Amino acid sequence: MYGLGYDLVVVDEEFPDLGVALQTMADTFEAKLKAYQESLSRIVAGAVKEGVVAENLVDFKGRASGLTGEARRLADEVKQILSQYVTDIDRADKQLY
Repeated sequence: MYGLGYDLVVVDEEFPDLGVALQTMADTFEAKLKAYQESLSRIVAGAVKEGVVAENLVDFKGRASGLTGEARRLADEVKQILSQYVTDIDRADKQLY
């Protein structure tokens, strides 16, 4: 029997918990982003009405709105990758042992 002289140990038990933690962070980010966007809307509507600053603020508000949902999308994607990784490691373990 051929031996490598070492064992490769992958600790994957905490990967599902990492996915949940990432999802929680994404939810927190989305809530804070929503509050920030509401503040920007109030500023655009009431405080800065014309000029270059107003135009830039409207542009910035639009770009900030484009971030809505991105944290959740990324968290879902990473969570899926982590889950698939655990599945792949478990499959490899069965082949090795």
